[in-house]
Amino acid sequence: MRRYVMAMVLVLAAVCGARAQQPVSVAEGSSVTVDSAFAVSQYDVADRTVLSVSLLGQRQILLQGLKAGTTTVTLSGAGGENRVIEARVSKNVTDLIRNITVALDDIPEVEVVQAGDKVLLRGVLASMANRNQVKKIVAAFGDQVLDLTTLEMPPELLVNLREGLRKANFKVADEAGSADSNKPGTLTVNGSGNMVYVSGAVYSPDDAARVNEIVAGQRWLVVKTEKEDPGAIDKYVASINVSVVPLMLEVDVAFISVSEEENKKIGVNLLDAGLMTIDLGGAIIGDAAGRASSGSGWTKTDGVRTQDPKVSTRERSGNQGESLTYKVATDLSGTLRFFTQENPSRVIHRGQLHFRNGSPEWRQLHSGGTLKVRLTSERDAKMEDIDYGFILKAKGGLKNADTASLEVEFELSTPSQMPGSEDYDIRRDRVNTSVDCPVGNTMVLGGANSLLDSVDVKGTPFLKNIPLLRNLFSEKTSGRTDSKMLILVSPHIASDMGSAAPVSAGNAAIIEMSEKPAAERMQDRR
Repeated sequence: MRRYVMAMVLVLAAVCGARAQQPVSVAEGSSVTVDSAFAVSQYDVADRTVLSVSLLGQRQILLQGLKAGTTTVTLSGAGGENRVIEARVSKNVTDLIRNITVALDDIPEVEVVQAGDKVLLRGVLASMANRNQVKKIVAAFGDQVLDLTTLEMPPELLVNLREGLRKANFKVADEAGSADSNKPGTLTVNGSGNMVYVSGAVYSPDDAARVNEIVAGQRWLVVKTEKEDPGAIDKYVASINVSVVPLMLEVDVAFISVSEEENKKIGVNLLDAGLMTIDLGGAIIGDAAGRASSGSGWTKTDGVRTQDPKVSTRERSGNQGESLTYKVATDLSGTLRFFTQENPSRVIHRGQLHFRNGSPEWRQLHSGGTLKVRLTSERDAKMEDIDYGFILKAKGGLKNADTASLEVEFELSTPSQMPGSEDYDIRRDRVNTSVDCPVGNTMVLGGANSLLDSVDVKGTPFLKNIPLLRNLFSEKTSGRTDSKMLILVSPHIASDMGSAAPVSAGNAAIIEMSEKPAAERMQDRR
């Protein structure tokens, strides 16, 4: 019994030791000898179509490959010894190299090299078409072929993409690491293997979207997504990493009044002063599309009931007439010096707006007052602040390194108490426009006289308390004044201003006040 147990232990140890040995490899049509630690009395082949076995001696056997595949050979000795050999038969390397060489006849840059029972493909591929062909060949011949080729992107493809971006008015560095490649507003385009890398910073979300559109429009490229494996795509793959320059914009604003005669001479006088005025002609104040908006009478705003006091609102857009927009080649301070050199009282109000480059939120400058009313509906009632006076709103961002694109909205609202009632009527005139202004320069926006056409001071005590309007209207006269109101807008990048002084001494207080909620502004006035 004890001898039987020892024999079983030895057999199991021999089998386990045999299975731990490395597989034996042999090519089709070739043979290899294998030595045995014991005298082989018999053997067995699992798949005789893959491998044939013959004894060369008591302790040596011959394995001959018949066809590609894997099988096992079990050796047994007279004393109960056993050994299992794993045999792998590969295709004939010589025939394989010949067949692969024929398949790669149209791709001369690929070198076919034998490495033992493997075939290596080496070289630098000149096109995506060649890369795809090599991938098909490797897949057809199986895991005996190793693909070590690399892809080199044709330089003309990168050159064409750079030129396409430049034609769209983007600044593109010639190569990564150059002096301009790290500057804000500059893009870089580089290639590695089948990847194209487009990176850099632009000045607006619209520009970032435009870069994506141009790259995606290349027929030889596909834009990489997070889920896709670049190696599995049969085109060059673009990785886009373009951000918007994180800058703060400051917009200096001033409102000035000029006479009808002075308004007609603005262009000539600016030219004589050497301020390089550009008369934009058709760029009159209008809606966001640059068209002049004209009113067709009052339009009642329905759906709102107010109490304590009651307020009704009416809105209209102004008729802009023939007023022009001027681009002045100096900042707001220089422009104000030009307009006030003969009459300092022309400046009605000054202020400043701050917003992040490209922010969709409006920033507001308010000169006037606030009515606190209670809005009632069938379900509930709530208190609400209604601003009146002159309200200027702006938003936008940099169009490029030198130009800011702004949306500007002007509003003049005038409350009046209805005769014999505690109710109030608020009339609102609004004018919208979009302007492109060089950073550090000033846009002079004309045409705001339409906002003043219908203002009636008589019986409207609020107007004499609005700083912006008290200089335009007498205390008890009514009707239209012959003054023209001009709006001066001057954008600049906050980081470029350093320690420059504000436009006016009270500028900081104006900015702080304009950014507060209406309720806080009313509390501060009290």
